[in-house]
Amino acid sequence: MKILDGELKETLYHWPERVVNDTDNADSGMGSDNSDDDEKPTAMSVKKETFLKRDTVAYMHDNLGLHAVSNPLKTQGSVSLHLYTPPYEVCKTFNERSSKARSSGKCVFYSSRGEKIESCPSAAYLKCSLTNN
Repeated sequence: MKILDGELKETLYHWPERVVNDTDNADSGMGSDNSDDDEKPTAMSVKKETFLKRDTVAYMHDNLGLHAVSNPLKTQGSVSLHLYTPPYEVCKTFNERSSKARSSGKCVFYSSRGEKIESCPSAAYLKCSLTNN
């Protein structure tokens, strides 16, 4: 991830000891934990917080933990560029308050040289199902 303008705060979390999937997908990760089970929610454990200024480059991998990126600036927007390689079809998002996981929606927008294209150009190369419905 590269910060193109403004400033971002990256919060690095430890992986939860036990990943509980939120099957109803009703939680955005920002609100309540939507918990119907008897298990008490456990908040995510923060490993580190880093403030990233313009032109800073950061790296993230599942082996490092989980992360959240937010804009700490109250009066200015921020812009970042994220490169995912290899491309992914879906990912998990986690509720910071309960550590519950949910799958993201399927990635469906692709571009080449700044123009939107109908399918992932690397799908055939990667032998993945990115373009299958």
